[in-house]
Amino acid sequence: MVGALFLFPPVQQTAERVLAETMEALQSGATPAIGAVDIVLMLIMTGVILVSIVWAVALMYRAYAVSCDTSGAKAIVSFIIALIVAEVLSKLAVYALFHAAGVTLAPPA
Repeated sequence: MVGALFLFPPVQQTAERVLAETMEALQSGATPAIGAVDIVLMLIMTGVILVSIVWAVALMYRAYAVSCDTSGAKAIVSFIIALIVAEVLSKLAVYALFHAAGVTLAPPA
């Protein structure tokens, strides 16, 4: 939802302008100017994203507990293990896809 905001032309143009100004300042060795409005917007967006993540995990846990017919500590521990295993497997799958496509995953120089 937050990412969809950048599809609106005025938001996208503003983001591109701010990014270009920041890159120019960094390349010239200066400190980029960050205004109070930018900080407030960043804090609001961070709050929205954190609430969304917590809500998504809570919904995933509830779906897991209902579908597996578990409750209590057993449900929590098995959900955490399943979530970690799913994350690891997804990272390995993405790495395998990049490797199969011939994309090198080297850090920027």
